Amino acid sequence: MDDAADKPSTTDLSLPALPGHHATRRLAIPRYLEQVYWWAYVHPRAVETFEREWLVNTILFGNYARLRDLALAELGEPVSGRTLQVACVYGNLTPRLLQRLAPEARLDVLDILPVQLSNLAKKLPKADPRVHLLQGNSSAIAAEDASYEQVLMFFLLHEQPESVRRATLAEALRVLKPGGKLVIVDYHRPVACHPLRPLMRLIFEKLEPFAIDLWHHELDEFLPPETPALAQTLSQQSVFGGLYQIRVLTRTGECTNSGRSADNGGHVPAPHRSLAPPAARPGFLGRPAAHGLAPVRPTGGRGGVAAQDLAPGD
Repeated sequence: MDDAADKPSTTDLSLPALPGHHATRRLAIPRYLEQVYWWAYVHPRAVETFEREWLVNTILFGNYARLRDLALAELGEPVSGRTLQVACVYGNLTPRLLQRLAPEARLDVLDILPVQLSNLAKKLPKADPRVHLLQGNSSAIAAEDASYEQVLMFFLLHEQPESVRRATLAEALRVLKPGGKLVIVDYHRPVACHPLRPLMRLIFEKLEPFAIDLWHHELDEFLPPETPALAQTLSQQSVFGGLYQIRVLTRTGECTNSGRSADNGGHVPAPHRSLAPPAARPGFLGRPAAHGLAPVRPTGGRGGVAAQDLAPGD
């Protein structure tokens, strides 16, 4: 795989000017995100276009509510402890998740783009102390080991190059507490006779360059090699003729810090076989939260990491 696809570009991105808030750091957009997904997530008009629930539901062939509710059901009700949602999601997934939060619970939403965090803030109640919008890196999460009871990824992994996808999964397991759940909803290889199979293959070829990986490989192939000692699958379900999957893993063991990189605090995946990457083309649905950015939270700093305030509803 061409590593240049995973490196930050020279384009800088700062937090938007929100009432009572100001940016102090300039953050580079990852090159693959800038080149492949600019029209769907980076440009403000993209947010205006895709932040329509009927449109997201159409993209998922009428399955948005079903997949959303299946994911939320895996998190339980009420949702207690600390939950990390990796990447903002178009539609009402996060507001519905917030409705399930216990009074003492906390929800962190991590994304790399301020425009996406600002869009999500508009959909959430103002001044809810349980909600924290964090600008940061899914492949090097600025959180301590075993920090969360739940981690949710909703149509994220198919939008990421292989190396980013592997690092994101490794980080999700690292920050998950023993006994905690990692809930993944994403594409899957449909049954051979699925009537939408030719259309989806065309969509992947033209619009979703990394998604075909999830047709050719099971999620297990992207998990870190130490996963059998760290986690086990609780459930795996296919939806809509196998086109979508819901995978739930639980942490069973203690992680070590041997994989932490001293220079950037990121998790370094073990050497792995590289899958042949498709050419970079525009993306379609999920939100990649990716390389090279510092985390931002709405209520103060965390663990010595520089932080900015970004409050829901501002």
